[in-house]
Amino acid sequence: MRKTIGVILACIVVGVLVTFTTTSCNKNEFDKEVADTMKLLTFHNDKVDPNHTWSLINDWGIKVLANSHDVKRIEILSKNPYTSVYSEVLAKREANENELINLYYSVPTMCDSIYVAAVNSKEEYTIVAAPYMTPDVVNFNKLNTTNSGHLNVIRNQKIYYCYDLSYPEPSNNNWSYNDAVMSLSKEYVNEYVMRITVTLHALGTTKQVAAGLRLSGVKYEKVEQVYVEGKNKFVKDPNAERYIIKDKDLLLKAHDGSAVINLFDDAHAAFYNQYNDNGTVTRYKFNVSHDSGPEYMGFPEVSVTYNVVFNESGLSAGVGFTNFDLFASYYYITAPWEVHKYRYKFQETFAEHYEGNQYAYADKFTWALEIPYSQFRYPTVGNAMGSYKNGVSYGAYNRLNHSFGEWGSNMNTATDWYLYPNSGMVY
Repeated sequence: MRKTIGVILACIVVGVLVTFTTTSCNKNEFDKEVADTMKLLTFHNDKVDPNHTWSLINDWGIKVLANSHDVKRIEILSKNPYTSVYSEVLAKREANENELINLYYSVPTMCDSIYVAAVNSKEEYTIVAAPYMTPDVVNFNKLNTTNSGHLNVIRNQKIYYCYDLSYPEPSNNNWSYNDAVMSLSKEYVNEYVMRITVTLHALGTTKQVAAGLRLSGVKYEKVEQVYVEGKNKFVKDPNAERYIIKDKDLLLKAHDGSAVINLFDDAHAAFYNQYNDNGTVTRYKFNVSHDSGPEYMGFPEVSVTYNVVFNESGLSAGVGFTNFDLFASYYYITAPWEVHKYRYKFQETFAEHYEGNQYAYADKFTWALEIPYSQFRYPTVGNAMGSYKNGVSYGAYNRLNHSFGEWGSNMNTATDWYLYPNSGMVY
């Protein structure tokens, strides 16, 4: 009986796939009903939360009274560096003693507290703990957490971005979200300068992939310049022909007038600029398989740091991960299509909307994930990020009560799923 049901389901999937393939060969013939059916059949979950925001971070603002002796800056930390081996800077800003300052930060939804540090001229930390959504002014009158011992490593906050490059079609990579894997970290330099580091970790596709970073809410005219810090660059051959993001300028202007950092037009060339005999770029799948094979290659990740110089004081402290729209772009049919995190799913940067309709592909699915964990391990090729059917979890993140599939079914459940990888299914 089970075999019969499986055969029937397979026939349904094949039938829908054939219909979808034939109707999607032309944008104007897109059948949304068929596409939605196919997504439900392939996404593995019994259900997907219809109200899902696919967000794992919360944004908040805080007022801090810098009433600590000899203070020179205030930092918002994810952990107490006196007691935790590893903590991240969520925000920081210069401060004078007894100055009241505002800070804005992004924090994982699973967190319930932050740590506010006053740093003096000797780089000594005085720390208080506070609820991450505190409405009160935080001060240093009463220290309520450990403030002695060895100060452990403090790094800039780092968030991963994982893409399935089949949008608007259902995943052709088992919803592994490893067609492109990047990460972002940011650092406040001063009131005018923000430093952003973009790392390209993996490519699970042989498609040409471009990428840009749109600063949502920041007008193009507010950015004085963008320049690369150090010697590392994504564009190793500046004379190579560009096919997706054709403009070579580092700072570009989006359709909505916001500023865009032009990262690369070809991710494979950004990794490893090797050409075939016919002059085309060699397209391996980078860092997605532990097995050897002619199409797979392990290769060092590539990091590039950009300094963004604003022409208005304070902007560098107000731009956070909510504003970051790190998008990937690839050719679908006859034109470039963009894949954004769910918050910006319908806000094309350079591409044009299907039939001019911003919501032509509105559904409850996401083709990009934003994961606030610097040690995140993405799935290897062929392994789904996760699924949840009949009360059972599957995939690379399948720990019951902490699984990706459960989070997909209910956005308020298992918000810590990315901490529990199945080690045999991740890179």
